Amino acid sequence: ITAEDIGFASEFGFRIKLLGVARQTYDENGTALGIDQRVRPAMVRARTPLANVDGAANGVVVDAGEAGSFFFSGRGAGEAPTASAVVSDLVEIARGSFGPVFGRPAAGLKNLVPAESGASPWYLRFDVLDVPGVLAEIAGRLSDANVSIESMIQRGRAPGEHVSIVMITHES
Repeated sequence: ITAEDIGFASEFGFRIKLLGVARQTYDENGTALGIDQRVRPAMVRARTPLANVDGAANGVVVDAGEAGSFFFSGRGAGEAPTASAVVSDLVEIARGSFGPVFGRPAAGLKNLVPAESGASPWYLRFDVLDVPGVLAEIAGRLSDANVSIESMIQRGRAPGEHVSIVMITHES
């Protein structure tokens, strides 16, 4: 993520945040498939409370179905508590008293959620030469992959120079 990405996100009305997301997934019949868990940078609408969590603070959004969404915020770990936790982990490792991550060996974990359950809008940035047909080629390839464009920014430069074409897709 570059300063340029942060600037484009702001122009689209977003802030970039590192999110940990966990959600129950279901098949087309409503049968629970499993829990989809991810940690990744994501664009969050700038006008939401989650977008404005800064510094050592943490924020949690809980979707309570018909009751709506609830937002909780509070102090995060910060430098000293994080350093203390790392030292504590190192002491456990040195003593040999540590357990497997997630409470079970990694070999025993399996993926129960199909990859296609991760459909979402996507941020795409193409650094291309500003020549005729480049945008048409990108749009054609996205169309071939059944990806629809929601928003786009392209700033002109002198022909033949590099330019960023930035898009937000519809869910795909």
